[in-house]
Formats: sequence, structure tokens, C-alpha cells
Amino acid sequence: VWISQRDGGGVRRVGKVQPESMKDLSWSPDGEQIAFTMNSEHGKSIWLLAVGTGEHRRLHMEPWNEGRASWSADGKWL
Repeated sequence: VWISQRDGGGVRRVGKVQPESMKDLSWSPDGEQIAFTMNSEHGKSIWLLAVGTGEHRRLHMEPWNEGRASWSADGKWL
């Protein structure tokens, strides 16, 4: 995943997740994380990508098919 400033400058790579596997991206209100869905052997799950470090993690290990992630206005809930 690549991000840039609004004017197109400051382009940098964030994380090593294959972008074609990321769906339904949603920025956190503070701009620190990107929530997204990704298919795995357990079904479609919600993941978080830390913009600063590029690390990503799955939110849970249950075999559910999650829908699109949406942040609360204060960024405390997903």
C-alpha cells in the first residue's frame, strides 16, 4: 500500500500487505490506522494496518465473514 500527501508529494510505502487482497479500506479518525477486510482460510476478516510502522493484525480469529469496517467519530470503536 502506498500513501501520499494531498498534493501528491511525500509518497511512501505502508506495510507489505498485497493491495489486491485488501478491500473496504477505512482510515481511523486520527489517521494512525487503516481498517480493511481481507479473505483468509477463516473467511473474510477485519484487519488493522498501523500507518506509522506498517504492521498489520487481524482483529479476531473467529470463523465469521465480517462486513465493511466503519470507525466511530472518536476512533475508539470499529
